[in-house]
Amino acid sequence: MANCCTNCFHDIAIVEFICSDHLNGRCGHCRTDNTQIIQPEKLSQFFEPFLGLVTEDDNGETLSNILQKLFSIFKKQVTNPQNLLCEILGQDYIHKKYRLNQDYQNHANQWEDFKKEIKFSNRFFPQNTIYSSLFDVREDNADNEFFLIIEQLKVDYNVGESFFRARIHDGPLDSSKMGKPPEGNASAGRANPIGISYLYLAENEKTCVAEVRPNYTSIIFISSFVLNKSVQLIDLTSPREKLSICSFDEGRFSNVISILNLLETLSKELSKPVKPESSGIDYIPTQFLCEFLKSFSKCDGIIFESSFGGGKNYVFYEDSIFDIQEPIANKITEISHNFTPK
Repeated sequence: MANCCTNCFHDIAIVEFICSDHLNGRCGHCRTDNTQIIQPEKLSQFFEPFLGLVTEDDNGETLSNILQKLFSIFKKQVTNPQNLLCEILGQDYIHKKYRLNQDYQNHANQWEDFKKEIKFSNRFFPQNTIYSSLFDVREDNADNEFFLIIEQLKVDYNVGESFFRARIHDGPLDSSKMGKPPEGNASAGRANPIGISYLYLAENEKTCVAEVRPNYTSIIFISSFVLNKSVQLIDLTSPREKLSICSFDEGRFSNVISILNLLETLSKELSKPVKPESSGIDYIPTQFLCEFLKSFSKCDGIIFESSFGGGKNYVFYEDSIFDIQEPIANKITEISHNFTPK
């Protein structure tokens, strides 16, 4: 039986358990050399509780496929997740097929109803079920799975790390004009309500230029923003990979899965392009989410995928945490458009 290793799994609880075994060697499942390894059967305690989520079904799919869809539990370098899972749980599972006991979409469905309510019915005092349950901020609700998951999605960024912002402008700009808009002057964005200024940055120059949608004649000013203090951000780019499902009791699995499905929906909504003419209304649900996280999760900002692909965007609630470098003027030399039939 081949050993597995810390590079086979995303779940930090599993990774820490493997590290506690204090063995080094070559992994037989992802082929990593000189890494911390363990015999797969020693991980059965983490995987046996998942069997309560499924029922055998000849028309279903492998257990490894189901777990990967739910939790992204195996890293992509694992050559055969089903073989690894069967070495963990036993060979009896190698040919069995399963289906989920439920669809776990209740929070995602409630979010769709909630979006309609705050867009068209009750903007400031919504009555939807998700508002009174999932977004319950009472102190006696501190172990709400939603807040526990959000804590796991927090990422630390340190002094000296850099981000980028682009602006289209005909005349010269200096660093004093590259921060967030002055108070009261901010138009509505996918994260900020109208009048409330946030700072939108990108992880690289290419992404920040794409986000301002330049044309062929545009002059683009790009500044780097260097952190002058350490910050915590909520990373919504890949919630399934970052969550440790094994850190939750089995009785919480169903609600955690439902919240994960919701967070994946929210992540996609933050990233999807919105028509400028409808953005004032369509941005309201994601504005609510970002304002909620700002107020109740003790973070400095949010990370989401760029709607133009290939990069990450960052929303920071304050710009005083940055040293803003003088912008460099650039001209657009090429614009590429890809399309598919509607």
